[in-house]
Amino acid sequence: SSRKIRNQALLYVGCMYLSWLFGSILRMMQYAGQKPPPFLNIVFVFFLPLQGFFNLVVYMYPRRKTISQHLPTFNCGEKCSKILERWGLRRADYDFASAEELERAEIDE
Repeated sequence: SSRKIRNQALLYVGCMYLSWLFGSILRMMQYAGQKPPPFLNIVFVFFLPLQGFFNLVVYMYPRRKTISQHLPTFNCGEKCSKILERWGLRRADYDFASAEELERAEIDE
């Protein structure tokens, strides 16, 4: 529905503002001739690269919610696995074997 689309769009905009808020404050303080506190620079450097992660969370939320409604007994890992399967990825594509399993597979070959 249009309400869900609007809410998701607002979450994307919120992610952008959250990521750029501290950098904008930092630049405004520098432009005004003030020396910004060092923690502001640290927070900016921490949050800016997280914008992609925040967007991923917003993108995945409706899919996780749909899977939760259809599979209420699954844990978080199983739900993520189902989402990846819907994208065409099988567990073998992203499940990495332990070093011992890899050694055993090499020995068997």
